[in-house]
Amino acid sequence: MRTAAIQAAIWQVANPNRTISVLSNNLNASQFATYQGYFNAYKTGNYTSLADANDRVYTITDQARNPQHQTFAIGWPIENTAVPEPGTWALLIAGFGAAGTALRRQRRAVLAG
Repeated sequence: MRTAAIQAAIWQVANPNRTISVLSNNLNASQFATYQGYFNAYKTGNYTSLADANDRVYTITDQARNPQHQTFAIGWPIENTAVPEPGTWALLIAGFGAAGTALRRQRRAVLAG
C-alpha cells in the first residue's frame, strides 16, 4: 500500500471543502506552531488498522475528531519473503527429472520381467 495515496484520500474525505496549495510558498513560524499543536493532539489519538495485520497501515485521529485537524495514515514496509534463486529452481527441476527417469526405468524393468 502507498501511504501517501492513503493520506491524500483521508485528507479529502475528512476535509472535503479545504484545499491545500504546495505552490503558495507562504509557510511561516506561526503555521508551524499550529501544526505542532495538531501533532501534540495526536499523541493521545485513536489507532485504527485500515486492513489486515500484515499491511501495517494505521490511521491516527484526535479524540475530538476536529475536522480542522488532519487524520494521518502511517505505514511501514512489510517484511519481504525469500524468493528462490535460479540455481534453486534448476536443482528442483533436475530433481524432478531424475525422479521421473527413475520411475520410468523401474516401470520398464517390471514390464520386461
